[in-house]
Amino acid sequence: MSSEMLDEILGIDGLYSHTVEGWKALVHPDDTAMMASHLVNEVLGKAMRFSKEYRIVRPNDGGVRWVQGLGVLETDAQGNLSLLRGTIQDITTRKQAEASLRESRELLQLFIEHAPAAIAMFDREMRYLGASRRWLERYALVGKEVFGHSHYEVIPEIPERWKEAHRRGLAGESLRAEEERFDRADGSESWLRWELVPSRAADGTIGGIVIFTEDVTALKESEDRLQLAANVFTHASEGILITNAEGVILDANSAFTRITGYSARRCWDRTRAC
Repeated sequence: MSSEMLDEILGIDGLYSHTVEGWKALVHPDDTAMMASHLVNEVLGKAMRFSKEYRIVRPNDGGVRWVQGLGVLETDAQGNLSLLRGTIQDITTRKQAEASLRESRELLQLFIEHAPAAIAMFDREMRYLGASRRWLERYALVGKEVFGHSHYEVIPEIPERWKEAHRRGLAGESLRAEEERFDRADGSESWLRWELVPSRAADGTIGGIVIFTEDVTALKESEDRLQLAANVFTHASEGILITNAEGVILDANSAFTRITGYSARRCWDRTRAC
């Protein structure tokens, strides 16, 4: 026997066979093997309580619904299933929501994985949810198991200042840095431009953070070389002129002015007049 509400969930009426065999006939074909394994190996084999989420096909309209069954299966003297005592709950809405969320996450992971930038997504425990190919290459993680693992386990040399930025991001802040040095465990160093933004769940709560990084080491080195050249030009004891390809003087340092008595402006005026 079963309640009217249960019959409504299952899509059956009072004439339907309310037996274990009748219940088994409701199970979706794609879940039949899984249910048989659960019954034989766990419920009967280990005397466990019946507890499973599975699909049914309603006889009255052919609709497919997800249900959760909880209860005890009893057997007859020959060991055959004879009676099911328990409850069945319709969980179709929850399963649909889970499927939709899973699909969204898969699409997001696909986007992140193929993004032409170094991007990684983390949950509230700083475990990897997704990472782009560029991210994995930049941090020498290609071929390594990172998803589901802590960022600090995967890259243990993450400095404390960045961990603090992660904590602030998980508290709701968006942060960025134009250039910061990152010292790797192998002794190498790089300069990174990074941005961190919180990621939010459907209910608006913060579910983790997303980090974007760009390697600006080459740019930083170029800037340092230019700064060094500028310092040499400015403070050299020898007179230095800078000209273009046509020989027009563009600049002169203070030593040149001191030695010749010509300022950069006078030199520029004279070459322009020529």
